[in-house]
Amino acid sequence: MGQNSINYLVFNWFWSRDNKPVLTHALNAYLQAPDKHGVQLAIMWANHTTYVFSKQQFETMFRFWAQRYMFRNDYLKVDGKPVVFIFSADVLNKNAAAIGLKPAELIALADSIFKEEGLRVSSSLRRRGRAPTTV
Repeated sequence: MGQNSINYLVFNWFWSRDNKPVLTHALNAYLQAPDKHGVQLAIMWANHTTYVFSKQQFETMFRFWAQRYMFRNDYLKVDGKPVVFIFSADVLNKNAAAIGLKPAELIALADSIFKEEGLRVSSSLRRRGRAPTTV
């Protein structure tokens, strides 16, 4: 893939109500591949669910990402900072509001957990090709 100008793959990533990842078969298979030909990976949080996460569930999920994926040498980073794609900004906004946070506060929570885990952070939100907004 790398020789064909594919630099990274983005895997749909789902988090269940009971604080566990689900439907990770493709990502797990890729992680076990002996030679990825220099192709990096990233996750896209497939947050198009109808239920609302608690703050504790968000914290657990963010910590899971940091510990399981973001320290990998082949995890996609921009300027040394891990990248996470979010499927729906609207759902993120609704989830944040449901637990009494603004979206920027929820992203800041993720950043603080990533930082605690030893990762470099500086979040930018990009929506539909517009210039990023730093939060």
